[in-house]
Amino acid sequence: MNTPTTPAEGDILHLQPHTLTTGGRALARHGRLAVFIDNALPGQTVTARVTRCRKNYAEATLLGVTAAADYQTEPFCRHFAECGGCSWQHMPYAMQLEWKQRLVHDAFVRIGRIAEPPVLPALASPAQRFFRNKMEFAFENDSPQGIRLGLRARGSHDVINISECHLQSQRCVRIVDSVRRWAAQTGLTAWDVRSGEGFFRYLVIRETLYTGQCMVQLITGPEKTGGNAGARAVRQLGDLLAESGEGITSFIHGERRSPVQAAYAEKTLYSTGDSHLTEQLNGRTFTMAPHAFFQTNTAATEILSRTAADYAGQGGVLWDLYCGVGTMGLGMADQVTSVTGMEVSEEAVQFATLNARNQQVPQARFLAGDVRRLLIRHKEKPDIVITDPPRAGMHPDVLSALISRAPRKIVYISCDPATQARDAAALTDSYRLEAVQPVDMFPHSAHIESVALFSIR
Repeated sequence: MNTPTTPAEGDILHLQPHTLTTGGRALARHGRLAVFIDNALPGQTVTARVTRCRKNYAEATLLGVTAAADYQTEPFCRHFAECGGCSWQHMPYAMQLEWKQRLVHDAFVRIGRIAEPPVLPALASPAQRFFRNKMEFAFENDSPQGIRLGLRARGSHDVINISECHLQSQRCVRIVDSVRRWAAQTGLTAWDVRSGEGFFRYLVIRETLYTGQCMVQLITGPEKTGGNAGARAVRQLGDLLAESGEGITSFIHGERRSPVQAAYAEKTLYSTGDSHLTEQLNGRTFTMAPHAFFQTNTAATEILSRTAADYAGQGGVLWDLYCGVGTMGLGMADQVTSVTGMEVSEEAVQFATLNARNQQVPQARFLAGDVRRLLIRHKEKPDIVITDPPRAGMHPDVLSALISRAPRKIVYISCDPATQARDAAALTDSYRLEAVQPVDMFPHSAHIESVALFSIR
């Protein structure tokens, strides 16, 4: 039997994926070589182009499916084949949950070096469509059509003009369509990352589940042609949206000069309507800035918060690390003696303090600064620590500080099983991993949030 030759970049392979790996990529074998394939599923027969080749593995992008898996379902969005917004629409939702549990389990075994991690079945999102409270859309020049506005294509920075989307509300798609048509009529261009020229960059739409707000933010580059034609046009857009009947409660014009592609305005040029967002979680009301971090699936966040609160238990001093506007710590205020939140964003800390005052939680305080440095200066010993770090996980100094303070429980919330498992490996000499509860915040994608409970040995 002939052994397949080692492929080179650009080669096209015929493969049969047999499993999924952390991050959702499918894994197939080409001889002894492991091949990771974007956007493929186990049980399919696919053709894929090699994009990277190393000694022990290769990476490939899907070109086509020559035989479907027997469990596949029909995608419900017309843009599924090209859009990067969803990758698992063709997988039954119950199977998505099973795979997400397995991916978290595999990460704790492989990276966390825990032989039998207590990973529970993933909890479903209450809604599997129209569940997001925030979406970011990008602009792109499209001669001769004028302007594109939509989501990124799979594996590309190219923009797809979406005419439907099942992630945020249907109102969101109508707003995108209105803004796209308006932008094409202004004569202004979209930002070009190569030249650093152009005006339109991003459209961000945020909606609240319980309080009925809809905030639209247009992020542009600076005007370089002199005058203020762009600013005048944007104000006209604000008036257009206010009169649209879509229930838009605020409109913001933000400017971003940095060439880094991120839907985040460096300053506000104009705003009208509500200056802040207000939302409820498990009966508590939280106020936040227009660009503040807030979990994008509100109903699933309530499940996540209740799970973390159950793991934290009753009594003692609670630390809430990377606390944002205080949603986790304040949500547990009734079951502990005191709450101390730590957060790098001074603005978020201001809102967390406001939220504590509005909720009449005098035993809560919030500190602004780098968590590493705050832990060095803050000498109090916590009984319970809630930590919800960025995707990169906790810095080794933070882990060391926690271990030295020896709280009786650490409740670790993460959106990345790999970094959570890595940090678990650092904790397990001093702590027992009692449970890991995946919570599906992101249906139809490989992303998963999980809550891990560690108890001191």
